[in-house]
Amino acid sequence: MTQVDSVAPAFVLARDGGRGLPVEPVYEFQCRSCRKTSRAGEGDPLGAEVWALKHTRLHPEHRTYCAVTTSFWRVDPDSGAAAPEEVAR
Repeated sequence: MTQVDSVAPAFVLARDGGRGLPVEPVYEFQCRSCRKTSRAGEGDPLGAEVWALKHTRLHPEHRTYCAVTTSFWRVDPDSGAAAPEEVAR
């Protein structure tokens, strides 16, 4: 277990809604037999799920998939935390 130095400023982890980044998670399925991947769908896995079913229909021996869910996060200083010099006192 990693301990956090109490003198270091506090940070917060939050979803990154930066310019050009999707707000919702992005879903994809990848065939484990041939490595083909569905199109990425933002916010709803249905398109990727349907792709996997159709892919197996076309290639009956391709029956295992990796579900990939991607979301974007960032770490920023906690604006409500005490400044490092205040903590050290």
